[in-house]
Amino acid sequence: MHESERGYGEDGGPKRKKPKHNSHYRIHTEDMDTSVRKESYKVFISLIKEAESFAGWSPIHLMKEVHKELGKVVRASKTRSGALLVECVNEEQQTKAVKITKLGGQNVKCVLGRDKELVRGVITGIPVDESLEGLIANIGNVKVKEAKRLKMKRDGVLMDSLSVLLTFDELMLPQKVFTGFMSYDVRVYVPPPLRCFKCQRYGHVAAICKSKTRCSKCGGEHNYGECAEGATQKCCNCGGNHSAAYGGCEVFKRMREVQRIKVEHGMSYAEAVKQVPRPVPNTQRDGTDRKAECDMQKKSK
Repeated sequence: MHESERGYGEDGGPKRKKPKHNSHYRIHTEDMDTSVRKESYKVFISLIKEAESFAGWSPIHLMKEVHKELGKVVRASKTRSGALLVECVNEEQQTKAVKITKLGGQNVKCVLGRDKELVRGVITGIPVDESLEGLIANIGNVKVKEAKRLKMKRDGVLMDSLSVLLTFDELMLPQKVFTGFMSYDVRVYVPPPLRCFKCQRYGHVAAICKSKTRCSKCGGEHNYGECAEGATQKCCNCGGNHSAAYGGCEVFKRMREVQRIKVEHGMSYAEAVKQVPRPVPNTQRDGTDRKAECDMQKKSK
């Protein structure tokens, strides 16, 4: 080609041809980064026997087994940990997938897929004087984004415990973490029940609460600290002679169990609520207290 026919860039050099992009691939990638990721229904399937994985399984054989159990799925792929990640068509298929106990004749465990920032677990036995930055740097088998020392109460005093909450940069909660010559079992983190500081009920926060203000101490319709002289403690959730913040409250215990089942079994909040029997109604409840229970029932449906 003659020099005059060549294109030149602004710097005077030869104009480079732009690489051709596969438009289908580009659209697919954008799709995955936005709407599909938000609406995906993922399930992780792993073999129960320790040290066994799907790494050596034939992809064709695996897909046949998945189709046999679930029918057609969006996609299925192996993870680097040896588990199988299945993206289901809808929530109904995802619920069915979580209940699978055998795949290809092998016993399996299934859990709901979660966003990376939600993959959190607790390890125990970390000395209180150990640097958490150093702990993160020395964990070699998985990626850890954050470590937080959990607190405990002793004789009414809040102090550091030997347990550390880890936030993993992984898709699935690891069974163990290795640091130096030590290994630590990882248990799933169960967050405390969410209680509204406005109406004192569970399952939402004050910022979106449309109910009346209730005092956490006496259950009256006023802010905390504005109780009438001589007012006694009364829980507006169970009607007991204690504040709504009391850890021994039967409603609190139930909601804590709901949280545990929700996290450990990969259930939705509504499904988990159905698994936990309600405490025996307290005869001290007034009409407003019964309304709180009715509202909780509606949210569980």
